Amino acid sequence: MEQADENYGHGSERAHRNGARQGSSTGRYRSGQRIPVSRRSRQRERRRPEVSHNAASFGDSSALAFFKASTRNLLAASADAGVGHYIALSVVGTPRLVESDYFHAKMVQENLIRAARRPYTILHSTQFFEFIGGVVDMAADGGFRLRSASIQPIAADNVAEILAELAMGAARNDTIEICRPEQFGLDEIARMHLTANEDTRQVMTDNSARYYGVELNDDTLLPRKGARSGSLRYADWLSMSD
Repeated sequence: MEQADENYGHGSERAHRNGARQGSSTGRYRSGQRIPVSRRSRQRERRRPEVSHNAASFGDSSALAFFKASTRNLLAASADAGVGHYIALSVVGTPRLVESDYFHAKMVQENLIRAARRPYTILHSTQFFEFIGGVVDMAADGGFRLRSASIQPIAADNVAEILAELAMGAARNDTIEICRPEQFGLDEIARMHLTANEDTRQVMTDNSARYYGVELNDDTLLPRKGARSGSLRYADWLSMSD
């Protein structure tokens, strides 16, 4: 098995094998390098239908079926291949967002990983800078109404750096969180996004507005104390994206 990945928004899983790398004594595999699998694993992979890397929607039950099937398949394949460290990327606040079909599915994904009793690390990330536009688009149906609930978004590049670091280390058998220290209201960051894109539409603060169908408290989307920190500021990311 080369790498086990699931991606949708920030749903991602990677299975990392601890073993000798060809031409190296480090005992690790480079990201993307093919990892040998057993004959049984190859036979199982041939029998399995191909699984999409993306859940179909944030707003329906298809996400649950996707994450159940893909996570079980990846856990089984990684066990066959002797994977020594299973890594999953999930979302800060997932346990507080299970009213949403998508976040309920992410919670099921995490619980399957923990129940497998294999060495694992789950990385919870706050919203990516790259997806702020999606949050704004979501609010467009309601006339750009967003809550002032706090958010500490992060650049996807910073998340990738932490994932790579975790993949090269020992399994934590725990959840690690990552964010940027700077904090914004959802309504505030939406205005920044629109301004940076020279979009003159107005964002209205509405603390009854839902976030992907979920009611938020001010701290629902915030990480716990001790979260890892990304280095890139949102304002700098916006200027780089011009």
